[in-house]
Amino acid sequence: MMKRVVPEQEPVVYFLVESVDEYLKKIQEAGGTVIVPKMAVPTMGYFAQAFDTERNVFAIWEEDPQAQ
Repeated sequence: MMKRVVPEQEPVVYFLVESVDEYLKKIQEAGGTVIVPKMAVPTMGYFAQAFDTERNVFAIWEEDPQAQ
């Protein structure tokens, strides 16, 4: 848990995926918008955030202990 940066900050749901790259393509093909491109969390994995077609924010997470 973390404190909100601003009062309007909404929770972000993370989905575990096998490949952030693969799912970013699927998100865009389905009409979603990438708002935070793929980023590494060293020794843990990769994540990205997107809007769905109704502008709800969500994130995807790929586990990878080799991430740099």
